[in-house]
Parts: sequence; C-alpha cells; structure tokens
Amino acid sequence: MAASASKALAKCLLDRTPRLKHYLLDQYKLRSFQWKMSSLGKFFKKFRSPILFNNLDSLQLASKVFGVDRGSSVLYYYMQKFMERSEEHIQGRVLEVQESLFSRQFTHKDIQIDILHVEEGNPDATIVGDLTKASTLPENQFDCFICTSTFNHIFEIEKAIKTSHQLLKPGGVLIATMPCLAQIARYDMDRWGDYWRLTSKACEQLFTPVFGEGNVELITYGNVLAAITEFQGISTEELPNPKLLDEFQKDYEVMTGIIARKAL
Repeated sequence: MAASASKALAKCLLDRTPRLKHYLLDQYKLRSFQWKMSSLGKFFKKFRSPILFNNLDSLQLASKVFGVDRGSSVLYYYMQKFMERSEEHIQGRVLEVQESLFSRQFTHKDIQIDILHVEEGNPDATIVGDLTKASTLPENQFDCFICTSTFNHIFEIEKAIKTSHQLLKPGGVLIATMPCLAQIARYDMDRWGDYWRLTSKACEQLFTPVFGEGNVELITYGNVLAAITEFQGISTEELPNPKLLDEFQKDYEVMTGIIARKAL
C-alpha cells in the first residue's frame, strides 16, 4: 500500500504542475530525468516498497524508469564517475547533447558551453543538427564533445560516430558513454528508438577506425550486483553497500566510457 501511495502522490504532483510534467516527459533522455527526479526519489524513500534480492517468485520491478523515482540509477552513478575521471579533457569550447548536465559541473574552468539537439524546440539548444547527417553540423569547432547515452538511440551509429569526429577540432576529445546491460528506455523507444547495447569490444571496433589506433581509451564499469540493480530499477541509495558497484567483473559490463581524441 505504501508503494501505491508513493506512486499516486508522484502522479498527483506531476498532474498539478504541468510545466514540470512537460519537462520530465519531453526532456527525459535518461540523464536529464535522473537529475531532476533524484531528489523526488529521496523524498519518497519512506514510502518505497522494500527490496528483496532473494525473491525469485515475482516479475515485479522496483522501478520501470531505471530507479530514478526511488533515487539515483546505477548508470548515472557510473556516468558521474566517468565524468570526474575525464575532467582534464573538458576544456575550451564544449558541446553537450540536449543539456549541460555534465559540462556545467566544470564551469569553474574557463569553458564555453554549447548544446546540441536533433530538432527545434529545446530552449537550451544553441545548435540544431542530426549526428547521422554530417551536413547539418559544423566541422572542426569543438575542443570537447560530451555525448552520454546517446549513440544507443541512433540506428546509424557509424554515421553518428563519424560526425562526432567531424565536430571536433584537431586534438579535440569525444567523451561518450555506451550502455551494455540496461533497461529499455521506453520513452525513447516509442519516439525515436533504443537500438543498441554494446560491449567494450564492440565500442573498440566502432570508434578506433574513425579516431585511429592509439586515440581511443575505454573505461568499463559493472559487476553482477550492478547488472541486477540496473535491470530491477533499484536505486544506488537502496544498496546496503554502494561501494561494491566500484568493483569490476569483466563478464558483467554495464557501461563503457569512451575517450576518443581526434588526431592533430
């Protein structure tokens, strides 16, 4: 009953605040939705149904939206760690997809932030273009391109990688993430697609031919606990020991971070 009350209260709040509802639905793209909903998830903590890790007699998920209605998702946890590790590359003129979720964390540095969106209608966008259509985007303009959880929503992924390379100045760096084990992003699937879950080996084979040998670094995250947590929609705050997520088990890749540098 507590879980039902939590969901009902969340729906009531969204229905009474149309602007918030519109934002959460239309700006979803995982990272935006997670960032906006994490505090709401914490508010509902006392209403959440308990997590039973040994329950093999149910198809009930903790959450259908990656756990962001309960706290912070595993993918967001890994993306944040990857961004902190990649900070040295976030400099100069920086482009990020949809919003400045990660680039704004580094505004203490002397950077200029641009936002890329695939279509008109995003008030934050400074550039509108399609990564699968190189002619719609500029060449050699950016020192850094942050592209998290985006390539998996693009069917023509090889074209998108080539256009990402085109956007960068010589010496510029692409910072991207690719899920390997994750729920389907239903909002995206129903609108423009959710096509790919790729291993680190697949990422290597896709990005190296475009950026060149020695110019692609892969950092892979995940273990069996992270995989279960991600599929169930359990938030990181609900784990008894979230630090276990930092242990890597190579047969349970949940996310790969890609740092790809354009040759000088």
